[in-house]
Amino acid sequence: KITTLMSSYENNDVPNFSLIKERTLQKDRDENLEKQIDSNKKGRIILVGAGPGDPELMTIKANKALMSADLIVSDRLVPPAIFSNVTCEIRLAPAKSGEDKTPESQDQIQTWCLDALNEGKTVVRLKVGDPFLFGRGGEEVTYFRDKGWNVEIIPGISSALSAPMAADVPVTHRGLSDQVLIITGQGTKGRLPELPKYHEMRTTVVLMAVGKANELSKELLDKGYPENLPSVFVENGNRPEERIIPATVSTLGEVVEKQHIVSPATLIIGRSVNALTI
Repeated sequence: KITTLMSSYENNDVPNFSLIKERTLQKDRDENLEKQIDSNKKGRIILVGAGPGDPELMTIKANKALMSADLIVSDRLVPPAIFSNVTCEIRLAPAKSGEDKTPESQDQIQTWCLDALNEGKTVVRLKVGDPFLFGRGGEEVTYFRDKGWNVEIIPGISSALSAPMAADVPVTHRGLSDQVLIITGQGTKGRLPELPKYHEMRTTVVLMAVGKANELSKELLDKGYPENLPSVFVENGNRPEERIIPATVSTLGEVVEKQHIVSPATLIIGRSVNALTI
């Protein structure tokens, strides 16, 4: 089922989920049975972090939530492997996360969830990484609480921490880094957030940085970051197609262009990048 959905989204075609549901029902199943709703059953919504993409890096609790769901409403960046054992209905966000996420897409997601909740279903709202780290998880919790629903929250491993490990980068390392800054390349209205001045003992991790690599490079240099400060892009971290691509602060945009780096990618900047190669 998930492969069918992914092929539709690649063609920018948001499927008619009602039709998909009818086509995939077992032939001998009574069509009217599904329409019967137990009036005593109360809807339940669970906000789940899917982690960086490797199914084995999902928590046990997250996997249990997926298996108990009647409907999973997932971000597009969650890879198909996460759904390998899922048997319930899956709906993918009409647009990808980050700069491509539109208010209309978010409205559709919330409508799908509310409709299912009002039918007494268990809904899993699945987000890549951790929902509360640049995942708009807090906004969605607020929305559903305002609608009268209590949201259960299951954390996930963020690529802000797993991607550096995939690249053999300890974000803290004695003598090289005693602090970590995690920022997004897609802040309010797509702008870069305000960056602090350079500190040699800080490792900076940037999520959603690919589209802002040139701008980010200029901003970092303006803040006193050395031109040759080690940096590394981790593309599709913790997934089979993972790539580790080195750079420096002055070459971020150039490397993205020459290496054709695409999202999802995490950027790590600081002296600790070379800690295990020195």
